Amino acid sequence: MLGELGHLLLAPLEGGVDLLVMVALVALLALHRESLRAHWRRGLVVGLLVLALAVPQHLTTLIYLEPDRLFGGSGLGGSEELQRVARGATFAGVTLGAVVGTVVRMVWYTAICCVAVEEWRRLRPQAPLLGSSLRSRVGPLVGALAVGLVVGTLSALVFHVAAVDSGPALKALEAYFPRLADASPWVRTLVVLPLGVYAALVEELVFRGALLGFLLRVGRERRWVGAAAMVLTSITWALLHLSVTDAPGLKLAQIFLVGLGLAAMTRRWGLEAAILAHLGLNLAGLAGFWALAGG
Repeated sequence: MLGELGHLLLAPLEGGVDLLVMVALVALLALHRESLRAHWRRGLVVGLLVLALAVPQHLTTLIYLEPDRLFGGSGLGGSEELQRVARGATFAGVTLGAVVGTVVRMVWYTAICCVAVEEWRRLRPQAPLLGSSLRSRVGPLVGALAVGLVVGTLSALVFHVAAVDSGPALKALEAYFPRLADASPWVRTLVVLPLGVYAALVEELVFRGALLGFLLRVGRERRWVGAAAMVLTSITWALLHLSVTDAPGLKLAQIFLVGLGLAAMTRRWGLEAAILAHLGLNLAGLAGFWALAGG
């Protein structure tokens, strides 16, 4: 659906938005240094979840990785011994990168969780914080999960009817793991499912936790700020999903509307509601995609 020129424009656009989000988060970390000490227990839970989700995904991708693809060609050239050494070095580098990357993500999202909790604590001192008063919110939290499942199922149907294909981001990943397409559904689930859970957790911490919380707190004396903050964080989140499909306009509209709903849930029932709704969306979308594609 999207021409080659459009694909070329998506990468710098997403990269620029990603950089702006990163700068904003670093600024919030600098602003709330004390939150790391105050909320480290909740942050540590998030860090351990990031580790748990990374392990099965990394192990599976290492098994199915095609090292030749990392060199941009079908062959490495040179002697057979040189090729073995190069492949070994590739796996060693990928393994080291996976370990270092996971540790960095653990530390980063531990800190972001602390910032998110602090922002909402300052915004609503009497309201439940992340991980507290869950028993009193069981109904809304289950409802949020159900809404996410319904929206994810409907989204999968819409994208299937519209014959939407994978975008450049997913195609680039698929190129490194060509044998994974022929693997059993259980193996593919082991790769994709942790990513879906990971996205639901960390994206909500960033966009509905830290960023939305900060904007609402700073402008809470102005009536229009709430709506503006929801729109801004939702459109920013949506812009980071453009290259997932070859129909970026449809994807932008879907993610933007979902973002508004998640922001409303966060304001009404807490960040856990948004995380569960996002989780339901990802799980239903994944299941729907595989079911409609024939497994």
